[in-house]
Amino acid sequence: MESRPRGPSPHPKKRLKREKKSPSAKMRAYRARMRAAGMRQVQIWVPDSSSSKFRREVRRQSLLVSRSLGDADALRDIESLADLEGWQ
Repeated sequence: MESRPRGPSPHPKKRLKREKKSPSAKMRAYRARMRAAGMRQVQIWVPDSSSSKFRREVRRQSLLVSRSLGDADALRDIESLADLEGWQ
């Protein structure tokens, strides 16, 4: 086995100067790579959980559920019918 010489390489690596890309150009390139990999971008809108309106609605619904005695039976029925195989 031949040993490699130590010290600086006789052929120093040349740093390639790349053009600095704008954030939008980087994002375009990223999206193009993802599309080429067979991915598709999906955008969804969800409720703003930090809003006071959302918190009030969550509280309202949770109080309704906690006051309903029949929901426990319904949940037991749903759980008995659920296919949980493979879920951990």
